[in-house]
Amino acid sequence: MTLEMARTRPTFAAVIGEALRKSFVGTGRMSRRDFWLFVLFWFLVSWGPLLTATAIGQEWVGTVGVVAGIVLMFPLISAGIRRLHDTGRSGAWCLLLPTFASFVVLILWTEAAQPHANQHGPVTGSCRAGRASRSSR
Repeated sequence: MTLEMARTRPTFAAVIGEALRKSFVGTGRMSRRDFWLFVLFWFLVSWGPLLTATAIGQEWVGTVGVVAGIVLMFPLISAGIRRLHDTGRSGAWCLLLPTFASFVVLILWTEAAQPHANQHGPVTGSCRAGRASRSSR
């Protein structure tokens, strides 16, 4: 990774902040890196207290985790829709999440972004940084 790429990558806090700000935005794109950082944040905030509650025997800590997980579910789905847009797909694929076919959406989330602008918006940061590093060689 070049120094220029390191400077253009948003921090963990910046990724979370932008994902939360765009919670009610169903348009645009989200890079694979940013999406999985937000999934990590959701997992830590919702499951961390549950695991802690089990370890220390305090039920209220687990309740905090459940509430946080439910509250953050909508921003997570919104981020998932924007991630699908980054791969050139419709966000309607997220309708499969509550079914047994949810693994299909999981696989689609792992695919690489389209390296060009598509009907959902311009190229996201990760693709842009990757193209810049290849062109500077």
